Amino acid sequence: MTIELITKLNPGVIRAGEGDSHNVFGHTLNFKTTTEELGGGGLLWELLSPPGTMVPPHIHTVEDEFIYVAEGELEVLVGDTKYTASAGDLIKMPKNIPHGIWQKGDKTARTLWVVLPAHKMESLLSSLGRLPADQPPDPAQVGKIFAEHDLELLPPPA
Repeated sequence: MTIELITKLNPGVIRAGEGDSHNVFGHTLNFKTTTEELGGGGLLWELLSPPGTMVPPHIHTVEDEFIYVAEGELEVLVGDTKYTASAGDLIKMPKNIPHGIWQKGDKTARTLWVVLPAHKMESLLSSLGRLPADQPPDPAQVGKIFAEHDLELLPPPA
């Protein structure tokens, strides 16, 4: 069986700090590709995570997700196991496995995220980026956005 993805990959270099940018839960997210550009096969973005930020625990039903830690340190929950990931580490989070990320270091972490396939991830992150940045996110609204994009938001671990 041969799978051929139709891509519209734009050649060139996306510079540091470039890309469609969003504030998501206090992180600065810069898309480095688009869903359309890769024919839905994947999506890649950079995330700058100041100390104290997190990505709440959730489950993907469609996408496998990878995080490459370029700078800093993260605490990661994948399934029932907690890890500390540092610069140079790759975090692998298969679909249907709960996961969450916490930035507990004292300086901003810089990470590169990839999901395969892209599914609705670009729309999810853009929707979360439109939430008011000057107030805490409403869990009910965040849960609704997650559900609309085929992800399940989970309660924080004890």
